[in-house]
Parts: sequence; C-alpha cells; structure tokens
Amino acid sequence: MMPHQDNSGLFISTTAFASMPNQAQNAVLAAIGLGSAFAENLSKKSLPVAEQDDGPFAMDQDFAKLFLENCSPKTKKVLRHFCDVGGSVSGKEIEATLAIGSLRGVWSGLTTRIRKLTGNSEAIVIDWVWDDEKEVWDGKMHPETVKALLSFL
Repeated sequence: MMPHQDNSGLFISTTAFASMPNQAQNAVLAAIGLGSAFAENLSKKSLPVAEQDDGPFAMDQDFAKLFLENCSPKTKKVLRHFCDVGGSVSGKEIEATLAIGSLRGVWSGLTTRIRKLTGNSEAIVIDWVWDDEKEVWDGKMHPETVKALLSFL
C-alpha cells in the first residue's frame, strides 16, 4: 500500500510574494515560521533595481509580465496603444482614438502600480510633458518598457 501523499497547499511565486505589501509578506512568513529578514532578502532578489533617473521607468520582460498581472482590460488597451505608436503620444489623441471614456483612473493606476512594485515613490511608467504649441499633454514611455510590454499585450 502506497503512503498517502498530501499535494494540497498554497504556492506563491517569488515575484507575486515580492509584490505584496510588507505586512502581508510578514503574515505569510509568520504563518510558516520564517522571519521578516527572509522577506526583505527575497524582495531584493525578485524585483529590478528601482533606482532611476528622471523619466519613465525601464521595464525588462520579467517586470513587464509582473506589472501587467492585475491590470484591467482598459489599462492594457491604453498601454497597447502607447506601444503600438512607439511609446510616445498625446493624452488627447489616446482618448480620441480609443474612445473608452475617462482615463484618469488608468493614469493614476499605472503610477500607483509602478511605485508599489518598485518601492520607488517617484517611479513613473509614462512621462507627461505639456506642449505649449499644441496645448496638450504628451506622454512618453521608456523604449525598453515598450519592447517588454509588447511581448505580453
């Protein structure tokens, strides 16, 4: 007779764990008997270095996949459009082309997400600059981010 094997359980990927708030990480670790120092070490290994110069964050493929995991279809549609036009477009043009209503929540969600995942309170996905001549906000993504996102959109 074969011994009973219990394959039930919970699996949390390293990237998913690293994207959790510190309080959630600590609760998971406490439940399995590990300390918060373990969580800090794991987070440092899982996420890219969040240091950046002024301008949009440069995502690699792994980070882009993690970034898109919980994005809404509307957000993904906006990001896809940004990528399709080479990563630079005016906010007015996006709203007119996609005709999907207000994008205020999309812009705020992108900023909140990138800052949470990187731990950098100044990180941005899109750099917005006012164009006095056209009287519009022009947005620009980092070229590496455009390339990485296109792999998953």
